[in-house]
Amino acid sequence: LLDSGPVEERAGAFAEWAKGVRDGLAGGESEHAAVRPLLHTVSAHPGLRERVEGFLDAAPLELEFTGFATEADYQRYVDTYALPAFMLIAGLIAGEDTPVGYREACRVYIDGSQRLDFVNDLSEDLADGRLNLVRETLDAHGVARVDLENARDTTGTRNLLAHVLGQARQSLSTSRSLVGLVPPEGRPLFRAMIQIEQLTATAAADKGPGVLRAPARPPLPATARVLLRERRHARHRR
Repeated sequence: LLDSGPVEERAGAFAEWAKGVRDGLAGGESEHAAVRPLLHTVSAHPGLRERVEGFLDAAPLELEFTGFATEADYQRYVDTYALPAFMLIAGLIAGEDTPVGYREACRVYIDGSQRLDFVNDLSEDLADGRLNLVRETLDAHGVARVDLENARDTTGTRNLLAHVLGQARQSLSTSRSLVGLVPPEGRPLFRAMIQIEQLTATAAADKGPGVLRAPARPPLPATARVLLRERRHARHRR
């Protein structure tokens, strides 16, 4: 709804969706197959209601997105849109009594995850007319948008991609503290999420300017090992 199709159509579609969600929250009922389980979850976890409202308020930012001129613009995007979106799930995992430092740790994770996505999705985003990398970072490495659009393998593009992926990997590594802040039943999920993101970041770094033609994918055997290991942890908890 937010990032597919003409902007004017997206705005109308999102407005209709947001109204349906809010009407459901107000009345406790909905005919929509996706809203009904949301309302059930809100009834079991009342704290989710505020996070849903916060995300609906923030979501139009995605409709108005025109790129990031500065790092500060990107950080505002994380605070205003990416983090509230992540907290819809992360807030449920933490339970009603959110530990001290939990939201801050979630922000570190989503910052790394978002930077990784912006690099790894470059080929698709540029084809849709979007450039999600910070323009002042491009300028610092002597890279123009046309270089990325034409998938030019230059020293500048290599250094740019390595720089942003380095930022992503640092944040993802730091976000491992998140695992210890959630109840034991939530730890396998967070460990798997972080480890698979780290595998993806390594694959993107190895691919280099090749990500300008197609996204990198984490190695299947390593990904399977992560998932199987964490599945065993989850089953053992039960």
